[in-house]
Amino acid sequence: MNLSVLKQLKLEATLQQLGEMPLFMTTEELAVVLRTKRKTLEDWRSKKKGPAYHRPDAKGGARVLYSRHDVSKWLKAIRISTEESAWADSIIED
Repeated sequence: MNLSVLKQLKLEATLQQLGEMPLFMTTEELAVVLRTKRKTLEDWRSKKKGPAYHRPDAKGGARVLYSRHDVSKWLKAIRISTEESAWADSIIED
């Protein structure tokens, strides 16, 4: 699934679901929210794409966490606006 072409309704549902998630999410948890595969998120990280992430383990361990704030910010940044999506601007909070 190419996230750059998410339809507005999917984005709203994803942002709503994201608001119910913990402050920090694992790769597996975020993959569920974004309706994608863990491998996709791993590929994005290796290509420096996708949402910002954290490596909380000392010495750059393999553990990766995504903050709810960073993911929300990234989703809003990749949003493609249309003339008919103006109503959504009042629903999605900044």
